[in-house]
Amino acid sequence: MKLWILPVGTFDADVATLTPQDRSGKRTDCPVYAYLLDMGERRLLFDTGCSRALMMDPKTILGAGVASLTPIMHPERDYITARLDRLGIAPSHIDIIATSHMHFDHAGANRDPAWSGAEFWVQRAEWEAVTATPRHYPDAGCQPPPGAPVRLVDGDVPVAPGVTLVATPGHTPGHQSLMVQFPGGGGVFITSDAVYTRSHYDPDHVGAAVDRDASARSVEKIQALCRQHGLVPFFSHDPDQARVEGWRLAPDAYTDGRFPGPRRI
Repeated sequence: MKLWILPVGTFDADVATLTPQDRSGKRTDCPVYAYLLDMGERRLLFDTGCSRALMMDPKTILGAGVASLTPIMHPERDYITARLDRLGIAPSHIDIIATSHMHFDHAGANRDPAWSGAEFWVQRAEWEAVTATPRHYPDAGCQPPPGAPVRLVDGDVPVAPGVTLVATPGHTPGHQSLMVQFPGGGGVFITSDAVYTRSHYDPDHVGAAVDRDASARSVEKIQALCRQHGLVPFFSHDPDQARVEGWRLAPDAYTDGRFPGPRRI
């Protein structure tokens, strides 16, 4: 098994975007990641990052919200297929695209027709939320290409030995995270937006969520799974975690369960 953490751009963000109760007006760097997992017979891509359309013309998609969340991205550098190309992997080599949730920064490139060989795995509740509350999902790129196979899942779902999609609702109705347990022990819990940063890794201090109570329960669930299986959490938008804790980003990869632990930030 082999795991790459793919940086796919950055947002210059008002801290209130991550923590709504913080009205200080401070700005923060907000990294965006996708994750590639080679499981032997199949490859899984967890999230696809932003669409080319958003990178090139963010105001059309984000509207007035672009002031509080300004992308610092370029398609030739940060678009998901560009990142895969640097690893020598074509989009047609991806077997599964698992979408944590269908917000523009995690699923914006889903609609790329290059995913000719991929099946999309999405929580049923998230799929239904896109139709029920379209204003929360402004980038149509979150939808898979026409005709692409979609597997709607419910709850925690095994993908392969040691690889599990874990239902973590709250940030959105059908949010899911990714748990990766390596054969020799140890592993990583990729939280996506169930936990934005280490400061949000606390059920009493969750980030932006459509259901704060559900979000708090999801944080408790993540903490319990990390303790139970000896996993290290990796947070979706922490500006400091990778640098301070010494995480290796693509093109470097993890081939065993030894991941960095937390250090004082």
